[in-house]
Amino acid sequence: MTAPRAHLVYIISPQSQIDIIHAIATLVDHMVTLPFDITIVDIADHPKPALAAIQRQHPQVNIIMIEAMPPMSWFKRVRVLINALRAIRPSIVHLFADTIDTSLDLITACWAAQVPWRIATVANVFARSTTDGARPLFALIRGRLLQSLHEFITFTSHAKTILVNEYQLRHDLVRVIPIGIDSQTYALHAIPTRQRHDFQLPSESPLIVAMGPLVHAKGHAVLIHAMDHIWQQIPEAQLLIVGDGPESKELLVQAQHRLFPGQIHFMGALSQPQLLMPLVDVFVQPSYSEPMSFHLLLAMALERPVVAASIPNISAIVESNASGLLVRPGDSQALASAILRIWHDAQLRINVSLNARTRVSQRFELRRWQHDTAACYRVRT
Repeated sequence: MTAPRAHLVYIISPQSQIDIIHAIATLVDHMVTLPFDITIVDIADHPKPALAAIQRQHPQVNIIMIEAMPPMSWFKRVRVLINALRAIRPSIVHLFADTIDTSLDLITACWAAQVPWRIATVANVFARSTTDGARPLFALIRGRLLQSLHEFITFTSHAKTILVNEYQLRHDLVRVIPIGIDSQTYALHAIPTRQRHDFQLPSESPLIVAMGPLVHAKGHAVLIHAMDHIWQQIPEAQLLIVGDGPESKELLVQAQHRLFPGQIHFMGALSQPQLLMPLVDVFVQPSYSEPMSFHLLLAMALERPVVAASIPNISAIVESNASGLLVRPGDSQALASAILRIWHDAQLRINVSLNARTRVSQRFELRRWQHDTAACYRVRT
């Protein structure tokens, strides 16, 4: 007799960036091979092409978009989500939250709908700069809601420490599962060869690249400002910004006020960034905050020298002066200096590139991430 299949539901919070959707896509690739019926619930006001791509690859995966966005009131939003979950009747809900405080409505709905097993992956975890002393009732309610979840997943031990110490979560309630990438698929010898002219880029000039959504948290403005410092020593350097988002117009304006605006190129989001990555001289991740970065792992897997902001989720991936260079977030001068150091020191460039590949394959392997996440589901199925 065949065992019943558990109904696994992924919920994507409205604040989630494209990296979260990529994470769900890679998890789904593995979960469809296990005894799960899978539904993805997207809290959004418009369809996401990346989710459509998941459904094309896995037609058996059900994708539902729920318009439960502000300015809809908090209570109405919770009621809409409760009704949706009661209709779906999941065995397991895995919520992908940007932060805890911006996802309390989703956590409330999962609790009220009496989902048997509730998990939340928290992408961004920050030490709070203020206490909840002025809002003791809010702190009490939030604490009760968080305790209603059966498990939290974070990407770093640093994030777990904050959840345990500042949000008063039990140590055994929080599991650290680093994200992963398939280092066999994303290897230089496995990537089809492309030339820069395929992307309408200069063939000889040093190419500095940043990839990701064009939002403030990604720090693109810092990198654009850093180019004036870089051009003082490498006047032919080119900057390529890959991605799209709400800050695109503002970033274009900032680029026009730089020393060589014609050497800053904006490219929309790429469906296959791995084809461009081998052509990159320096990959830069200047983020102020970073939930997870597929592009950072991709650059490291493809042996690109990396310069990144020293923030918790990045410093857990990049070992400073070993698998990349880390600088203070928001410091354009320090960012430029690190990029120039990479460019002028050939031996350093080789060392950090090879170490980056080793770091990814040893610590951030896709199959380990998928297996450890699936283990969170299997204990209750």
